[in-house]
Amino acid sequence: MTGPPAWPGTDYLYEQYRSETLSRSVLGERGGYDNGLTSPDSVNPEELATQSVRIKEEQLRREEEKLREVELRSQRELSEKRQELMAKEELLRNLEARLAAAQQQVNSATPPPPSPIGSGPASTYHDGYANGMPTAAHDSNGLQ
Repeated sequence: MTGPPAWPGTDYLYEQYRSETLSRSVLGERGGYDNGLTSPDSVNPEELATQSVRIKEEQLRREEEKLREVELRSQRELSEKRQELMAKEELLRNLEARLAAAQQQVNSATPPPPSPIGSGPASTYHDGYANGMPTAAHDSNGLQ
């Protein structure tokens, strides 16, 4: 609940001060007096609207510029990440190729697995054993 103002006429003085201050902020620091205006009461509402539109347009231009900077920064970062990913993929392909080549070398140097005992010809490993038993090339001591 509000009562009467503490000082008579303070509402009028405050509103007049507020109007002048707002006019200065819209029209510029000097309040537009250098544009041929003689007092805040003679401010043309059309001019105020036009200046308000100009201020909004300037704000929009600044926001648009900031958004362009963010977009360019994002595109640059995305391009860098894409290049890093491509380099890592190339490294992975090279490693996979080397691994496949090494695996092929190991597979070509390893003899085939032994056949089960009693089926087919006896296979001889590089140590001279056939089906896990010494061959004639070894004596009973396992020496050649």
